[in-house]
Amino acid sequence: MIIYKKMSKLILGHHHGFSRNNIKGSFKQILAPLTVIKDSKKIIPALSIFLKRYCVYNTKPFTDKMIKDFSAELSANGIMPKHVVVHAAYSTNLPSDDKEKRKKSVSGLCDEVFICGQLGIKNIVLHPGTNGSITKKTIKRLVRGLVKVVEFQKANKIKVKILMENIAKKLTPDEKDIFGLDTKKTKPSTKIGSILDIAEILQQCNKKGISSYMGFCLDTAHLDANGYNVTSDGITNTLDIIFKHIHYKYLKVVHFNNNMNPSGSGMDKHIPLHLGGNITLEALTRLMHHKYIYGDKTKQPIFITESHAEPDITANEYISILDMFMTEL
Repeated sequence: MIIYKKMSKLILGHHHGFSRNNIKGSFKQILAPLTVIKDSKKIIPALSIFLKRYCVYNTKPFTDKMIKDFSAELSANGIMPKHVVVHAAYSTNLPSDDKEKRKKSVSGLCDEVFICGQLGIKNIVLHPGTNGSITKKTIKRLVRGLVKVVEFQKANKIKVKILMENIAKKLTPDEKDIFGLDTKKTKPSTKIGSILDIAEILQQCNKKGISSYMGFCLDTAHLDANGYNVTSDGITNTLDIIFKHIHYKYLKVVHFNNNMNPSGSGMDKHIPLHLGGNITLEALTRLMHHKYIYGDKTKQPIFITESHAEPDITANEYISILDMFMTEL
């Protein structure tokens, strides 16, 4: 029998739509699920947002009034800026073979990290991107873009960590072999974002001297879509292998989702954790209490749900997650 110690507090929030032109109205929707649990002594409230429409590149800095309103809403609801996570726009594609798209992607990401700096936000989650094929040249192109964004941060005295998120894609036979999975041939993916892809990106960033600006966001639904073993019996070993390749110090955020699409399909469909999906609650509980996610030596990550459900459903999801947090197995 495995006994998980009862940790002190859980940093937990949801990813929400957000309008810079209606900050107060946005927060009314954002905070609705928290009304059920905001008085819980076991939860530190967190939040994840987009700063702009997901399909656009550039956006303007916040005005002084926007900064004041945003800060006031956070303070009034007990949310610290360091517990707010920004999700970068999906339009950002640093490894694109289109030079103009790469240029726009760097510029757009610089806009977003600048706003993060204005608001005191410390982490921005980024999908690594896609190209016609995944090669060493593609990874180097991506890293060159990250270097430019870090140089922008240094010039503007900003320190925002860029978190590489593992994304839904089919794994290569080599990747399957490392994780002890069935190595039958699969069609190569043009997406960058498997665990080994991210490990390579972080290694290259370390060589470029920008590792202190980098981090890792672990998405549980994407793990299942990749075909990693996320069963109750297999999840611990899978995480052990992940953290052999990606040092646990990089983990800053966990996107805590379940997946409805077939495991290993390379495609994900998020569903609230307590309403079913491929990953059992026992497996998710084991993940939450893994030694490199919520252990003695680790700095606690921010848990974010992304099911885009109604407030009452999200509130019940929070309660279910809190039960996992306090569970002894």
